[in-house]
Amino acid sequence: MAANPFVYGEVVPASAFVGREEELDRLRRDLDAGQKIFLISPRRYGKSSLIGQALIAAGRRGGSVRRRFPSRRWLP
Repeated sequence: MAANPFVYGEVVPASAFVGREEELDRLRRDLDAGQKIFLISPRRYGKSSLIGQALIAAGRRGGSVRRRFPSRRWLP
């Protein structure tokens, strides 16, 4: 039996973050526009990972975004 490719219970690294391009693009646009954002979905649907990837992308574009999640781990 093959190993499960999904990571649960932690913010996934960029190498494991796939298949969310549409959501990521919309989130990046909203962040760039200074929009207030609410992400609502069931537990373990990747909300923290999605936010993390969007904030990392914002930082690459010269943004000065600090990010911290409830686990108290800072993202790169």
